[in-house]
Amino acid sequence: MAEKSKIVINQGFSDINPLICGEEQCSIGHSYGPATRSYWLLHYVVSGKGVFTSPRGTFSVSKGEIFIIRPYEITFYQADTSEPWKYIWIGFTASTLLPPAMTDNDTVYAPYLADIFLDCLSEPDIASLSAGYEYFLCAKIWEILGKLSQLKQRNIQTFERYIRPAINIMEAEMCNGITVEEVAKRLHINRSYFSVIFKDSMKISPQKYLLGKRMERAAELLTKHALNNTVTAASVGYSDVFVFSRAFKSYFGVSPSEYKKLTSDSLSL
Repeated sequence: MAEKSKIVINQGFSDINPLICGEEQCSIGHSYGPATRSYWLLHYVVSGKGVFTSPRGTFSVSKGEIFIIRPYEITFYQADTSEPWKYIWIGFTASTLLPPAMTDNDTVYAPYLADIFLDCLSEPDIASLSAGYEYFLCAKIWEILGKLSQLKQRNIQTFERYIRPAINIMEAEMCNGITVEEVAKRLHINRSYFSVIFKDSMKISPQKYLLGKRMERAAELLTKHALNNTVTAASVGYSDVFVFSRAFKSYFGVSPSEYKKLTSDSLSL
């Protein structure tokens, strides 16, 4: 496990105060924590992958992503057992307002920050144990914050990384009886956190969303494709046709057979 670390002479800058910077090529399965720190710590993944766990869930993290450790939060992270990550980290305290991309997320996909993180370690003219290096590193942190603040909506990355894949999984696996908990597991986050970000993005809980999609698909199969109740139930993930019929009636107010008849009658008018 190769590690290089630069400890900064702490001059006590107020808004952004750099503390440490380093890089590490982790060995297979190398882990750290559960542990907490008193400062912000950003890890930029240069290559490979691993997992990061915060109070909000467990996240798969790979090249081009940053995982964010907040002050005094208990976190755990571990390198992959086949493609262990290499990362660069920067630690600092902050008394200024930080971008929502940092304060509202545990991970950020930011490959455009690669050169800035690399610069923090490769600057040849400044010794790490010098006041000059702290000024240099402080400027780089501000540059990172500036780039992150340009993200127009904090939900964009959450939607692309979790919500859109979740919707695709629900659509593809509906007939197999996929559950919300199973969707969350596929995304490597816990159920409660998944429910929070899904509802925040879609304005409906994932449970209600999945049920609605099942019922809409069932209604279409019953009417447009003239399938019977048993086949329709199986096609939307119900192994028991009676459970399906109860769920359908609770959702639409009528049984599948009544719904089919009502739809047929309205079309014949």
